[in-house]
Amino acid sequence: EKREVVEKFIADNGYKFAVGLDPERKIYDQYASNYIPRTFIINKQGKVVYRTAGYDEEIAKQVNAAISKALR
Repeated sequence: EKREVVEKFIADNGYKFAVGLDPERKIYDQYASNYIPRTFIINKQGKVVYRTAGYDEEIAKQVNAAISKALR
């Protein structure tokens, strides 16, 4: 998505965490195989500690919890 679309989505949903853009699809090509949106949480050591496909309110709660845990 274009930066403006992503920034509006983040603002509309009240997200406070950083989101990286991938305009050349380098990361997308490595991780997004069958389903989008895909979410990966990577801890401070660089290890993927959470991943999911799709989006709904329950997944959003799980993602927020995984981010909080990864930041500890």
